[in-house]
Amino acid sequence: MDIINFIEVKTDEVSIEDLNKYHEPEKIFGFCKRCPNYNKIWSCPPHKFETSDYIDSYNYCSVVRVKIHIKEESRANKEAKKLSRKISDNIRLYFDKSLIDIERNFKDTKALYAGSCLLCNNCTRTNNSPCIKQDKMRYSLEALGFQVSGICEMFNDKILWSSDKLPEYLMFVGAVLSKGKLDSELIKAYIKTGR
Repeated sequence: MDIINFIEVKTDEVSIEDLNKYHEPEKIFGFCKRCPNYNKIWSCPPHKFETSDYIDSYNYCSVVRVKIHIKEESRANKEAKKLSRKISDNIRLYFDKSLIDIERNFKDTKALYAGSCLLCNNCTRTNNSPCIKQDKMRYSLEALGFQVSGICEMFNDKILWSSDKLPEYLMFVGAVLSKGKLDSELIKAYIKTGR
């Protein structure tokens, strides 16, 4: 069953100063504590550093949204819900790789994934050992204490949530922190082509 209508990629740049208006670590980390990944995956809180220090070493943030638009006739189908999980996992792997490629090809940048790290089946954090994939592990906006739905609304975008049926679209929000301004169209091209 093919449930995807089309895929849309949006990129908008914001200054770190404007991004910090949505930095609410106490509130966001309160939500994180309810997640099974809390303190079990290196990309997730609690961190051994100040998240504001991590972000404030950059000047800009390119917020990248990948929207998977779901066919209307598929949204209430139980099979579509199962398939959407598989699609989500595949999109995340592709999206994360694209963000890392951007980081490697643009000076003074740092990628932020669209959720917790998916690199290992069992994170070494559970036995208090260092991350074995530090070269690829990245944080997400949420993991750094940002209110992502507010950031999306800044760009007239909205995260939709599932209830008894799939929403109109699934959205993945990643980012690229940078010292200088980045070309949004070039960032979008990296995501679309997977260069």
